[in-house]
Amino acid sequence: MKSDIYSHPNDTLQAYKKAVGYMSELRAGKDFSALASRVSDDTFTKENGGYVGYITSLLMPLEYEHAVYNGKVCEIVGPVSTKHGYFIIKILNSRKSLGQRRASIITLYPNEKNEEEWQKIKLEADSLYNCLHAGCDFDSLAQRKNKSRELLKSKGDIGWFDNSINYHYLMKEAIFQLDSIGAITKPIKMSYGYIICKLTGINDSLPSFLETQKVVQKIMMHDETRSNWKEREAIRRYKKQYQHTILHKNLEDFITQVDNSILLGKWEKPTFTNNKELVKFANNTYLFSDFAAYLEKNQKHNKFPEKDKLIRYRFEQYIERILIYEVFQHITIENEELQMLSQEYHHGMVMYELMQKEVYKKAFEDSVGLYEYYNNNIDSYMNPESVSLSYFYCETEKIRKKTQKLLSQRPLKHETDSLIISTINKKNTNNVRVQQYHIFKGENNTIDALTWKAGNVIQLDSLTLVYINNSYDPIPKPFNEVKNTITTQYQNILEQNLIEYLQEKYPVTLFENVLQELSTYYE
Repeated sequence: MKSDIYSHPNDTLQAYKKAVGYMSELRAGKDFSALASRVSDDTFTKENGGYVGYITSLLMPLEYEHAVYNGKVCEIVGPVSTKHGYFIIKILNSRKSLGQRRASIITLYPNEKNEEEWQKIKLEADSLYNCLHAGCDFDSLAQRKNKSRELLKSKGDIGWFDNSINYHYLMKEAIFQLDSIGAITKPIKMSYGYIICKLTGINDSLPSFLETQKVVQKIMMHDETRSNWKEREAIRRYKKQYQHTILHKNLEDFITQVDNSILLGKWEKPTFTNNKELVKFANNTYLFSDFAAYLEKNQKHNKFPEKDKLIRYRFEQYIERILIYEVFQHITIENEELQMLSQEYHHGMVMYELMQKEVYKKAFEDSVGLYEYYNNNIDSYMNPESVSLSYFYCETEKIRKKTQKLLSQRPLKHETDSLIISTINKKNTNNVRVQQYHIFKGENNTIDALTWKAGNVIQLDSLTLVYINNSYDPIPKPFNEVKNTITTQYQNILEQNLIEYLQEKYPVTLFENVLQELSTYYE
């Protein structure tokens, strides 16, 4: 029985009463097929006495599927309520999955759907069937006869399928009845023409979950009866848990006070002269003005071109929002574990805000305090002893000896490295190279082992000389060089000060005897 759940309550009630009446007739012995042919609103199955064929999961609306899979063979179940109306279902049989089949088809269409054209196309289908049995090539005929671009391209191949594919039951059952690859069905009359099918593959097992996972996910995401099943199940429980009363007459009155501008998204909430109640909970009542405020923010919807249905749809959403609000109002009271978790979270957030304000931000923003901390602890930020030296890399031992002699004459002569280089490299610029370094104690073991006395000339190897320019005592590192380290340490000081302040202001008493009891209990 077709019935939109967002239609006027009288219409949905009438459809429900009709469905209940038909169930009574069936229980009294009325023939199901005859009744379905006479009263069903489902044009797809009405002509066949309501026959649907074999179905499997994820093929029908979720409510329909639940009713069928919870029923027994020969049982009549219903009325099953869905968004689109009420179903009455007779379960004829059940069977295990037949696995998968692959097939190719030839489709023949009548030019016009009159008796004469149907007769012509039947004769053509019979002729093709006889030709195929006589040895004609199926693929060639499929390419000649099929009009669909996809079927022409694939030579009629429709790929692998199982019973979950939404093909017509007449075609599926005919293909499943074929017992060998290459077998051909007799012409099958469909609503659009005749088809002939050829079995091209058999797989008696179903595909693995990994193979079908994407298909299942797609159905679960896009099927409106399944996509939000967790939320809908939660709402169903909330409705039982938080009893409420909807004043349906007042809702219908509310609908009359909304004009069609809502379909354009331009409706504005009016001032109600009689601000009636719409929903009553134990501790809360929601009025016209409350729902109107929600409706003003949530107006048009492409699925609802009619004002009345749109408002009832939005009202259902509004009730769900209220239920969720009611749940959150009571959840920490009714759930002790969640209450403790919520309290812990709240305390954590308070502590986080305190730490942000009194520690982390303060350490970055209090530049005066940070610099003062640096000066007060400057001995902790000292560079070690260091030395300034020059490396001389000589081309030959003769050049090394000459360079060493010139270096030993300092500071009276050749005061700078560049003077020595210019003197020795007059004829050959590659005779000697020099590189200056400033090295701290601990950075280089070789340099650490030398005597750091200004003017010392040390031969490291046959071609390398080191000249000690100067040595330096430990000095404080510049503020900017150690700022990050100081900031972290300053934060630690601020944090410790904050904890001490809080402990003093909010003293904690620890009952050692109780703690000991708990410790013994959990051993």
